[in-house]
Amino acid sequence: MSGIDLVWVTPIVTFAIAGLLLVLCFRQFDAALKLILAHSRDLWNSLGSPLGFFWVPEGASTFSMGSSLSRGSTFQLLLRDDKPDLVSIEGVKTSISRMRMYHCYYKVALLVLVVDVAVCFLISNYIGPQ
Repeated sequence: MSGIDLVWVTPIVTFAIAGLLLVLCFRQFDAALKLILAHSRDLWNSLGSPLGFFWVPEGASTFSMGSSLSRGSTFQLLLRDDKPDLVSIEGVKTSISRMRMYHCYYKVALLVLVVDVAVCFLISNYIGPQ
């Protein structure tokens, strides 16, 4: 590999790290949903019966439009708000805190990725050998 080709290693590694952080965030969301469902099916139903990203409750349909749509709204809700009825459940507060942490790191990794790609583009097109 030449020097210019090696420049693109950093964005590739950053992209992989961002992907890993997003998967960890989704896993924590799924863990919170499992705990909510185990504690109170009525509470889970009041959230719209959301499906996890990797976890689907037994008996739930993966093709349910309502459950799929409520996943996004519940994910946003857990990122933004500390609802007393949710955080009072044993373990849910920890899962939500970890989810928020991974989501924050994911956004930082995306910012670093954008800067990496911009720098690599400049190096490849303007600074590298002509």
